[in-house]
Amino acid sequence: HCGIDAFVFLLFERTAFKLFGIMAIFSICVSIPVNVFLSSDSDWTLENMFVRTTLNNKTMTGFTSWFHVGLLVGFSLYTFRTIFRLKEMIKKEYAREFLERSSKHNKEWLKAHTVHIIGVPQSDRKGLMSTKYLNTFLKQVCGK
Repeated sequence: HCGIDAFVFLLFERTAFKLFGIMAIFSICVSIPVNVFLSSDSDWTLENMFVRTTLNNKTMTGFTSWFHVGLLVGFSLYTFRTIFRLKEMIKKEYAREFLERSSKHNKEWLKAHTVHIIGVPQSDRKGLMSTKYLNTFLKQVCGK
């Protein structure tokens, strides 16, 4: 009963959780083991394990460099695909909402949100005359 804006927010939030969850699981299962086991450091103490999971003390070989570039490209493409699909779902939901409202209320809801200006000459396509009239009217009402 909250409306389409709440639906879009919840849809975006759910999609973001899925996207970041998949990225986190993939990073934990693939990226961290690659960084830990392909490290040039031979110190396997517990204190040194955090440093081994970062790129701080790595000698970037060809494999690890391309691996990180591949992860970046893969995550970026997955994010773009997810955002595109989200945009399509939202577009469909807005179209469904429009059709539902149009059929129920005979487009009366659209008329309530539209400003109708009558008496505009056909030659005034840019609305310069209307703008001048509205500015004059607002000047009288607002006093500016």
